[in-house]
Amino acid sequence: MNPNLPSGGVSQTISASGAGNLEASLSISFTAVSAGHAVSADQFEPGIPLDKQAFYHDLDFALINAELAFGYSLASWVTLETKIPVRSAYVQAHFLDEANQPLDDFESIHHRDEAIVGLGDVAFGARFMLIGPGVIDGLMLFGSLGVTAPSGGTRPNPFELGRQGKRHQHIFFGSGTVDPYATLAASYAMGWGRLSAFLYGRMALYENAYGYKGPGTLYSGIDATSDFTLSYLEASLGAHVMKEFPAKWGDENAENSGRTDLMVALGATYIMNDAWRLRAGLKIPVYTDTVGGQLQIPVIADIGISFSGNILD
Repeated sequence: MNPNLPSGGVSQTISASGAGNLEASLSISFTAVSAGHAVSADQFEPGIPLDKQAFYHDLDFALINAELAFGYSLASWVTLETKIPVRSAYVQAHFLDEANQPLDDFESIHHRDEAIVGLGDVAFGARFMLIGPGVIDGLMLFGSLGVTAPSGGTRPNPFELGRQGKRHQHIFFGSGTVDPYATLAASYAMGWGRLSAFLYGRMALYENAYGYKGPGTLYSGIDATSDFTLSYLEASLGAHVMKEFPAKWGDENAENSGRTDLMVALGATYIMNDAWRLRAGLKIPVYTDTVGGQLQIPVIADIGISFSGNILD
């Protein structure tokens, strides 16, 4: 399981800058997640009689994703970008018997109470201004292309280790492959504020050394933003959709991998000055469909600080 949270604000990248402009940001997303699945017979615990087996695994997670991002404009139309994610998962594992009753002090090769912290897959890319200020009144359009490096790390196939009765780990923070990604983002200024839209896609093209092929992801949204005549504060309201295609271990789907989330997005940005901004937001899933198992995400919160300024001035 590669627990992934939607980005704090793909559409927030819409801005025009000249050569020598430096962008830096730190964003932190966090949520509580419940996930669970029935246990197939080939994944039963070794050495435990059938009447003592766990027939259902129920997991509670606290997930925190921190991302440090940098951008440097080589010209007014192209900006080099990198994003460095640090991810963490805090897990509480619960086990239920065939009658759906809790098994106290149950020792499992599959799950356990633990805290896991690690580097995610670092992204390297470039953002291109496709339509800049003044070409079409009020409209700006950007696209980006890049790849993620296999810095997050993966694990051996936990399903195969489970069949062998060996202790294993289902949680990790990378794909183990070089994955391409692309973004398209637009902003249109109106009398009351601006309307922004974005589309982000990432796809794993091949299996890693353990036979794992990470999930493909599509994330899109539209946001309306206004300052309500306040020079120091902006508020936004939007609708976001994230589609995650199931990750694979060979021909086998990874548990609790593959889902569709429809979310209401709320945000507020405090404009400290021309260079610095503080942002906070909430994403509230109103519909979630998971492929295999079950997954519940009540709300995703994110906070962040960003800087943008020309170091050549």
